[in-house]
Amino acid sequence: MESQPLTPRPGHGGVRNIGGDSGALILFTSPAFNGGQIGLIPDSGNEPEVHSAVRERDLPQGVSFAAVYPRLRGGIYSIEGSGQKVTIAGGRVTTLDYQDDCCRIYYHPSSLSVLAQG
Repeated sequence: MESQPLTPRPGHGGVRNIGGDSGALILFTSPAFNGGQIGLIPDSGNEPEVHSAVRERDLPQGVSFAAVYPRLRGGIYSIEGSGQKVTIAGGRVTTLDYQDDCCRIYYHPSSLSVLAQG
């Protein structure tokens, strides 16, 4: 999967100026997750669990389904309901392709990324 920005929907903001200890995650899923929420559980135990809804996203290559977590403190998170873990780094957007219990993780170094939220 090539890294592509998600197309913003009218009236929805985006992730801007991530940096320092703040990173972001785009979690791509199968259409079966559409409309559901997926939680991220910080391994540190010092932060609350974070949830995001999976939504249909329009990309240049077609429709995808993804949950976007715009501001996450750097650290290791477990994906609720799976054994998968993901590391979030400050100043980076991490993209995780979570399809049929198989994951590929991509790290994007941009500290000024714009992602769709909705």
